[in-house]
Amino acid sequence: MTRLTQLWFSGNEFSGPLPDFSGLTQLQDCNLRDNRFTGPVPDSLVNLPSLKVVNLTNNILQGPTPQFRSSVLVDMLDNTNSFCLPQPGPCDSRVSTLLDVVKDVGYPTEFAENWTGNDPCSRWLGITCDGGNITVLNFQKSGLTGTISPNLSSITSIQRLILADNSLTGTIPNELTLLPNLTELDVSNNQLYGKIPQFKSSVVVKTEGNVNIGKDKPPTSAPGNAFRQM
Repeated sequence: MTRLTQLWFSGNEFSGPLPDFSGLTQLQDCNLRDNRFTGPVPDSLVNLPSLKVVNLTNNILQGPTPQFRSSVLVDMLDNTNSFCLPQPGPCDSRVSTLLDVVKDVGYPTEFAENWTGNDPCSRWLGITCDGGNITVLNFQKSGLTGTISPNLSSITSIQRLILADNSLTGTIPNELTLLPNLTELDVSNNQLYGKIPQFKSSVVVKTEGNVNIGKDKPPTSAPGNAFRQM
């Protein structure tokens, strides 16, 4: 596909994150409008040297508003995605961390639709804050697939992490034991396996409903996207 010059996938209800475009070295025209793509716009698309036209209108893309080269004709209408800011620039560090966390579960559509703006403490789905600090992540029954992100350890203010009743696979990351304020971890009723990390005695850890917890098991594949890597 390295010789591909035009990519028109508009209006197909595709969902999930955008792929790596670095292999499309001759792509000039990329039309992805009117889909359900989530997650940040990859640098591999923004920095594609051959790109002349790009259309991203009417998706649910997240993270910073991308800034393409001045020579690229960009169709990306305001308020038709879920970028953290209306203009290019870095997101709040809490937003960036949360996006790193949900990367491992494929940037769920429900979160992308709800997580708008640049303040995760402004009634974002599943998030509770105290004084601007994230204290609770409650993603129970959110239809999550994929793995638990070790990047959760970056949210040092978190006290309760509720991931119960999903379809999460893999193991519980050891990094979660580093959370200094954690009092509860609920990963019950998923598809996790492996040894439970050693948390502080003050942390309530709920793992029931994971039939392979405590057992070795080969990891399963990560959730799929609309595209394979190009």
